[in-house]
Amino acid sequence: MQAPLQARVGLAGLLGRLDAEQLGVDAILFHRSHEHADMVHLTEEWDATKGNTKLPIWVDGSISRANIEHIIALRPHAIIIGTAITQAGDAAREAEYFQRLLSGDTSS
Repeated sequence: MQAPLQARVGLAGLLGRLDAEQLGVDAILFHRSHEHADMVHLTEEWDATKGNTKLPIWVDGSISRANIEHIIALRPHAIIIGTAITQAGDAAREAEYFQRLLSGDTSS
């Protein structure tokens, strides 16, 4: 079985996104840099990406407790959380927090 091919894009890759499906890409990795982590840019870039593809979109980069609910509201196909967990004082507890939130479990 062949591993999925993903395209990593930002606004500068708009033209590449338009051709991604024809190139055999299975999903788009919507990576947000830490320098451009504000919600206004996120929403603008998300709308531009979502509006130009039918491919599944995975979100990665600068995801934290402060913005996870906004990310969830965008309804991406997948959310990749790294630094918020790996740099937490208690990585296991932080991973459990995100897992509960993403699974819809609102109990503490």
